[in-house]
Amino acid sequence: MKKFLIPVAIFFVIAIGSMGVAVKLRMDDIQYERELVAHLASVKTTNRNAEGESGGIRVRIAQGNLGYIASALTRTERIRKLTLPDVTGCEAATVVFPDGAKFVIYELEKEANNQKDISCVQYTFDNRQRIYTIEGYGTMDRIRSCISLQGFAVENAPIK
Repeated sequence: MKKFLIPVAIFFVIAIGSMGVAVKLRMDDIQYERELVAHLASVKTTNRNAEGESGGIRVRIAQGNLGYIASALTRTERIRKLTLPDVTGCEAATVVFPDGAKFVIYELEKEANNQKDISCVQYTFDNRQRIYTIEGYGTMDRIRSCISLQGFAVENAPIK
């Protein structure tokens, strides 16, 4: 009887543990999206603009461009990573919200003819960090155009 119960008990413990990890990761993704909405709201409630930097140019990001940044950062196909990949020599863009949230987007790989790029998003807020990779969609190109002086939808103001 013990020969039967011990493997069954081990199986159930592993199954329940696996389900717990899956639920935790999904809840973490939902929390990431909710926090991004809160960061967008912090721009309106504090009457301060988010700031961005890309290619050595620093700008105050107009509210009209923030929605496009948010849609680029919340793709459902993003993959959660536990550690930051090797980003030495990678081009980076940074978005900092008034409440202290910081998004650093790295361009890990780029293939211009069919938008098979790979971008890494490093999100930091309240001493927590999440790292995601997004493949395709021209994510870095979208972020770059939203942070440029011309902006994606609305012009941004330069920071001197």
